[in-house]
Amino acid sequence: MNTPCAIDAREKIAHGELMARNDPMMRFRAPEELRARLEAAAAESHRSLNAEIVQRLEQSFLNDSFIKQDADMARVNFTLGLDLWEWKKEIFEQTERDPNATDIEKAIAAHEFDKAEKHMRFMLANARIEDALAAEIAQRKLEPEED
Repeated sequence: MNTPCAIDAREKIAHGELMARNDPMMRFRAPEELRARLEAAAAESHRSLNAEIVQRLEQSFLNDSFIKQDADMARVNFTLGLDLWEWKKEIFEQTERDPNATDIEKAIAAHEFDKAEKHMRFMLANARIEDALAAEIAQRKLEPEED
């Protein structure tokens, strides 16, 4: 019978690596409910209980690195959002000062600035902001609105 994966079913694999009998053994206590959940997950993924535990532990470390990358990406998004907000503000102020600007040009500039400001305020209200980014936001003089 062919298995869906291209490895020998006798090989024990955890997170893409062969597991050896000489790998260090670890013992720990866990609630019975957790053991049952792990056993069910192992059976569903066609892994041994040990391989399932190793896979899940490895994944937890990968998740930590993704969280770091997400924080870095959030900083980039905030910086780009702040840049956009400043650019829209500058265009709005220039349009307001321009004696040749039409009412529609002024309305469009005001609308675009308002959209950028609402977006930034939404981001400020819904994100955990690190100290360095909070200092940059304060320096650029965009404070979250008080409810």
